Amino acid sequence: MIENYENSELNENRSDAQSILNSKMILVTIHGTGAGDPTKDKKSWWQEESEFLEQLGQRLDLNPEQVKIVPFLWEQGPNSEASRRKAGKRLYDLLRSYDDLNKDYCLIGHSHGGSVAYSALLQSVAEHKPLEGLKCWCTVGTPFLEYVKNKYLVQRLSGWRLGLYLLTFPTTLFAVFGSASLYFLVLSWPLAHLAFLALERHKGHAKSATEESWFTEKQKKMAAEQYYDTWFGLCHPEDEAISALTNIKDVNEEIIQSDFLIPLIPFAQFLILIVGWSLAHRFGAPPISVNLYFYDFLIIESLVFFLFLFVLFIFGFALKPILLLLGKPASRQINKIVWSQVRKGAWGDDVSREDVIKIAPYPANFSAKFSERMPEIVASPLRDHSSNSAIKTLVKVREILGMTTQKKENKKGMVDLRSDLSKSLTWEELIHTSYFEVENFIDLIAVGLHKAGLSELKNDFISTSDQELLSAWYEDKKTP
Repeated sequence: MIENYENSELNENRSDAQSILNSKMILVTIHGTGAGDPTKDKKSWWQEESEFLEQLGQRLDLNPEQVKIVPFLWEQGPNSEASRRKAGKRLYDLLRSYDDLNKDYCLIGHSHGGSVAYSALLQSVAEHKPLEGLKCWCTVGTPFLEYVKNKYLVQRLSGWRLGLYLLTFPTTLFAVFGSASLYFLVLSWPLAHLAFLALERHKGHAKSATEESWFTEKQKKMAAEQYYDTWFGLCHPEDEAISALTNIKDVNEEIIQSDFLIPLIPFAQFLILIVGWSLAHRFGAPPISVNLYFYDFLIIESLVFFLFLFVLFIFGFALKPILLLLGKPASRQINKIVWSQVRKGAWGDDVSREDVIKIAPYPANFSAKFSERMPEIVASPLRDHSSNSAIKTLVKVREILGMTTQKKENKKGMVDLRSDLSKSLTWEELIHTSYFEVENFIDLIAVGLHKAGLSELKNDFISTSDQELLSAWYEDKKTP
């Protein structure tokens, strides 16, 4: 992970005021989750030397005097809502500095990079300082997670506040049913409840929203009103990331069966046998004496042993329906907890005082304007590109798994399947990670940025038929 990235030399160079002043417009690129290591690959789409920006420069005038490209790094893009909001606050501060220079700017965010951009817009609403220079914020394959604050106050408290709040409740109950001298404690919980609500409301008004607090519904509606017209949302209808994050919300497959407690019966029987046998010999077994022959002792021991077996059989027979009865609600709760943790991990949901209620390819209170569909001249090549890459990868996977003669002949020793499979993946097998590899999609981005005023289209691109079709599509979608 990049340490102290806010003060790194890389970002200091990128935020050089003189370089910004020399350009007419600024294009900020925002990487997605897990894609923010600038030392790993200089060709990532969001970096200045990338193939995507080179292709974009063949369609738009990206001369440094015309457009300054500023890659925005947010660590390595951890899958964390708190980190996305923290990055949004930093992005908002950066964009405000451009406003101070009277510069116009456009944003392109891929995947959760679009979430970071949206968080910056919400931050501007919370700060009551609109981003005046924002001409376009383009989101590519962004799954927007809509959060609402937890319904109950006890869910939103933590630390000593939660401890104090919980302590006042039994105090109130004790006072209600206690002696008259304790009646003054009856109001301890209601007063604590009102005090924490007032403190929460005061903190919401006193400071701007951070990664530890929520954006209100009113702020989200204001963001939609202020930034609806500048939004350019692009998402393929078969984007795997958005589909997966959306569908996992409704997944409740049974992981733990309702009879999961049944295997405890033999263990319980064995434990009772050992304990009962020990107690029987300690307190009830007859000692061997001259009046008790050895074979009589064996008979008694055998009878006791078989009696124990009979009791254990009856015990196990009676215990089974009890464990089944207990297992149904227990398994239901365990499955609920397990899937809740799976969802939180997939969503990066680490904001304890809020809950995810919706995942969509567009922000809250925005219509599906752009994200509802893509023009087929873009959607189809994206689909084909992903499918062709998947076929090539499948051939490699078959070789790795030893399914071809060639692999069997060349096999020397053991094969590290996990390592080999990982190396065979290019991530172009997914539509979600292939957007910037497809020329038709770059055409669409160029049209959108041009319409937003970033730069003029180059003559070679203007003369193409696809440009006319994409421009017409853009204008149609732009109209409310």
